[in-house]
Amino acid sequence: MEYKGRKYRKLYAHLLSLSSQEWETTFADVEAIIGDKLPPAARTHRAWWANDVSHTHGKAWLAAGWKTAEVDMDAQTLLFRREDFYSPDGQSVSTNDALDALDQLQTALGVRGVDLAGWARNLRAERRANGQ
Repeated sequence: MEYKGRKYRKLYAHLLSLSSQEWETTFADVEAIIGDKLPPAARTHRAWWANDVSHTHGKAWLAAGWKTAEVDMDAQTLLFRREDFYSPDGQSVSTNDALDALDQLQTALGVRGVDLAGWARNLRAERRANGQ
């Protein structure tokens, strides 16, 4: 899942840049990263931190492959934990399942051993060059 929102794009990018499996942080740190204040609900409603793709903020961390955990509303801290991959509807997909799906796709397309992202870019470029 790719994050296309604006307000939480810097949080999305920050999470993508981390190499650790967990990131313990504060609400203030998140505000510093996004360059803006969190909405009041982030400090008063635990549900704001839910791992829910129907909200732009939740989509930002889920798209980066992270989930929130251990949200402490009083201390205003939380733990982000790296997760496996997510399908477009926000369902967790294990690394092994994702790799198996890629293997199956490569076999179905007859492109075993090919970088699928590079292959797709080339096809798109060819389609644009042909005016399609």
